[in-house]
Amino acid sequence: MKALVLTADWDPRPGYVPSDWEETTRKAITGSSVWRHPRLEVKEAPQPARTKAEAVFYLAAAARRLNHKNEAIQNYQLYLSALPD
Repeated sequence: MKALVLTADWDPRPGYVPSDWEETTRKAITGSSVWRHPRLEVKEAPQPARTKAEAVFYLAAAARRLNHKNEAIQNYQLYLSALPD
């Protein structure tokens, strides 16, 4: 499976001091202050393993977005019944 992957260099701008949390997680409060030279690449990625319940949940979410209310309700109910107790 192909995936579009965004990568960038962690290089805080002069005058910006990342917090300990930002350094540890590499999640910046203001991304433009620490990430530079973004690149998009198409790469090979493993196919994610989906459970049956997860697939039904995504079908329900798609139906909801498309304003198919009855189908969404049915799929959400099916999703909830497929979950282990």
